[in-house]
Amino acid sequence: MSRWVLSSTEIDLIVHVVVHGPDGVELWGSPQAIDPDVLGSALWARNWEIAADDEAGPMPEYRFRPPGVRLTALEGLRLLAYYTYQSDDDDHRWRRGGLGAIVDSVTQGLISVLPGMAELPWSWSRSDLDARRVDPPESARPDPRIAELAQRYADAGIALKEWIGKPLPFHLGSDVPVVAWWSYHPPGHSRIPALSVFLADDDAAAELLVRMVRSQFTGVRADRTQGMLRRGREVVALDWVDASGTSRGDELWERVAALGTVDERWHSDDAPQYQSGGEVLARRVDVHPDRVSNNGGFLVARTRADLAALADEISDPEVRERILQVDAARQSVILLPTLPDVESVTAVRLDDHVLGTRGYETASTLSIHVHGARRQLMSVIAVDRLPRVPAQAAILEDGVPVIGHSVRGVRDRR
Repeated sequence: MSRWVLSSTEIDLIVHVVVHGPDGVELWGSPQAIDPDVLGSALWARNWEIAADDEAGPMPEYRFRPPGVRLTALEGLRLLAYYTYQSDDDDHRWRRGGLGAIVDSVTQGLISVLPGMAELPWSWSRSDLDARRVDPPESARPDPRIAELAQRYADAGIALKEWIGKPLPFHLGSDVPVVAWWSYHPPGHSRIPALSVFLADDDAAAELLVRMVRSQFTGVRADRTQGMLRRGREVVALDWVDASGTSRGDELWERVAALGTVDERWHSDDAPQYQSGGEVLARRVDVHPDRVSNNGGFLVARTRADLAALADEISDPEVRERILQVDAARQSVILLPTLPDVESVTAVRLDDHVLGTRGYETASTLSIHVHGARRQLMSVIAVDRLPRVPAQAAILEDGVPVIGHSVRGVRDRR
């Protein structure tokens, strides 16, 4: 890095503060009997050796000239720091010949006479700390709501485990502002917490936590019960797992609900918004290869116009006619993708689910329970023995790929 050659005026100021001390200090102990011309020449020579370029030539002869002003202690410290920076190199050559000791001694002397330095403690004791200690700021004091919530649950026989400062147990949104959160693991319960309790920092965070808890719903199951309730900024998640299917965690959930007024509540055993039976109109349905239905996904027809559009997707005229005969005021028709053969429809339900994505949007989910579904129709072929199992394969029709997928050996999936 580049260095600067100090001017003779700057060298004069350094020599003056070394010999006479800073402004306002009458009793200044110079490090030793110093000749100003000799000290200034030595200081400038060290700086010149490091900072001057080849075109600068030899250093001019130095003669000390009193600057006519006295620097303060702070100004002297700053000027010495400037000198050492402009004169230093990897070998610290500027310190040779006693210059380092002189600068160190003057630096310590200047520090000792800084304004207020004499009034500062020379050493510290525990009593000094106690005298200085003040009440912690409000932000450092424990939030009283934390102890109140934990005690309220403890009084109901629910010993919560505190997770203050730990990330929230969600894939997305673990940075939602909360005062604290807890978990509860009853004896003998699965490793999944039966309860998770969150104390939000504000109303917006509480509303987001409600959606985050709802997004964990894994569907109606005999061995698992899930629920959510909100009390102001307190949000509770129930996740009761019982492999035998004999317990739904109802007693625990009611104890939680009884701890205060509930503002919002949801349970996986709640009745769906919509439930229905169903009938199979057609099996092994052929669709036109160039239509939207061939791209996968469920197709739902709710109006007469929808029925006509859905029928237009079907190549079999008998199936098209059955679709068109449906009374759209009473029934809807659904085309099931990649499910060519279904014996019967046992139940259909519609629920609002929260998607586990950023923002946790709410979406309706249709659950279609069927019997005797054959998910895939396959063919078996024989070829000359393959030298190895390939990584990928494709099926082509008239030279055009129609299906591509990864490949594994038949025993690899065991």
